[in-house]
Amino acid sequence: MTVNRIIETLRSQAGLYEQLLAAEREKTEALIHNKVDQLNAIVQKERKLAKQAEELEQLRIEETQGFFAAQGLHGFVGQMSDLARAVHNPDDKGAILSLQDRLSELLGELKRTNEQNQLLTRQALDFIRFSVDLMVENPNEGLVYEHPMNQSNKRYGSGLFDSRI
Repeated sequence: MTVNRIIETLRSQAGLYEQLLAAEREKTEALIHNKVDQLNAIVQKERKLAKQAEELEQLRIEETQGFFAAQGLHGFVGQMSDLARAVHNPDDKGAILSLQDRLSELLGELKRTNEQNQLLTRQALDFIRFSVDLMVENPNEGLVYEHPMNQSNKRYGSGLFDSRI
């Protein structure tokens, strides 16, 4: 394995992570503006990109392990820090270190954006639950004491939503 193939794979990974980040940012806007159809399309796109990311990561690991084997270095798993130490050409080493930094930056931003989207999703679900609870519950129920014998005729509230249906 040559270092150039590994560097090209790293560049492909960086490009793919940029696409994933753009999709995550689109998802944020779709969540904020409640665009469900757009959100579904973005999720499908993200699934495809995530599958490609997994395949590229597996390829990078295989290429890196092949490089280590060709160099006679055994016991290395394919980590980029090990690769940077094993490469002797300063240009290749610089490219690997630069791509390592870029990938770390992109993955950190992806994580932050994903966490934000999860929070937005949780808030939307909480609002939906709250809205449904408002429709189901009788707002006057429980405010005034009634003898339990008098409550038998008022078994169901007068809410807008009837869960018996």
